[in-house]
Amino acid sequence: RNIQRENASLRQLVLSRICLSRERRVVFQPCGHLGICEICLPKTRVCPACELRVASRVVLER
Repeated sequence: RNIQRENASLRQLVLSRICLSRERRVVFQPCGHLGICEICLPKTRVCPACELRVASRVVLER
């Protein structure tokens, strides 16, 4: 059970905050949060972590 809880916690850290199915690869500026996948990018105008308006975005390479 501890392994299942730990797995769920790690998934929350790695998966997009919006779709919860793909790896986070987009960093928001100016806050610097890593929060969403590329597919969710067009839908996002504010950072889902801190709700700061996004000025720009950086997509991380794999």
